[in-house]
Amino acid sequence: MTKIIVIGIILVVIIVGVYVFVKDTQIKRELETVERSEFSEGAVGVQNSNEVDSQITIVRTNGEWNITETGEYTLDPSSLIFEFTGYKPGGFHTGTFNAVTANVSLDADGVPVTSSIVFDVASVVTDSAGVDKHLQAPEFFDAANSPQITVEIKGMEKRDDQSYLAIADITMSGQTKTLSIPVQMGAVEGGVSFAVDTKIKISEYGMAYGPVQDDVRIVAKGVLKKK
Repeated sequence: MTKIIVIGIILVVIIVGVYVFVKDTQIKRELETVERSEFSEGAVGVQNSNEVDSQITIVRTNGEWNITETGEYTLDPSSLIFEFTGYKPGGFHTGTFNAVTANVSLDADGVPVTSSIVFDVASVVTDSAGVDKHLQAPEFFDAANSPQITVEIKGMEKRDDQSYLAIADITMSGQTKTLSIPVQMGAVEGGVSFAVDTKIKISEYGMAYGPVQDDVRIVAKGVLKKK
């Protein structure tokens, strides 16, 4: 009986090990397709000289988006997505923030001139209540000392017809870094779409916890409608 139990335990360990290996391989391949946001220490950013055509204010309260605007463009709240994914051995957790405030200035083509975005750390919500609490701890967002994550987009660098780099100062866990964030924009019926699908290294913000992977994937999408 003892031998059977030992053999059973060994088989379980092997099965779990194979599962984790396969999942980690899938995750690695998936992340390899995602373009990284590059850190630029000491960079002062790019000032966009385009004239402002529209101003949009975005407020998310209890998970509900509310949009107000002046000018030619508005944002379709039903199209708006923001989420992040963190990876652990054999799996991942996906989350978002339920309290967000953003002010965005757009030029006549719907391209952001400047933007200011604030995330309330206490509003973080993932697929696990335990993870929600852990993300607010000192080893991650450190909500007690840094209750907000801020993103200040200072300008956009055009790479080609549909590809830009947003130059942004991101403050998280008490540290501010300048990043070049890949942004895809394209014409859609009646407006312009934007999409960010990128990854950053959380170690750049002093975050580290056991076997959690350094790369975190960030996805943001939406459609700007012209009136």
